[in-house]
Amino acid sequence: MQFCNMFPIYRKYNNNQSFFKITDLNHFEEIMLIGKFYTINQYEIKDFATRNFLNDLINLAGAGIVSSSENEYNQQMQYCVNNLKLL
Repeated sequence: MQFCNMFPIYRKYNNNQSFFKITDLNHFEEIMLIGKFYTINQYEIKDFATRNFLNDLINLAGAGIVSSSENEYNQQMQYCVNNLKLL
């Protein structure tokens, strides 16, 4: 498998509270909704636990992780910017 052709990958939790954009095998971004607020977290893989979490995201292996799309991710980002407060 050629990994360079598979990125970005989009995932979310099935409760629509976190949306993920995986940019490569070492980096991903998360939009997290918390009530009337949101955060945008940037992750760089630096430990085993985060590597395992990224693998679960990619392989849809974790509880509640489902596939998403670039369009859905961008819509969620726009919704957050327009309607919620950044923490």
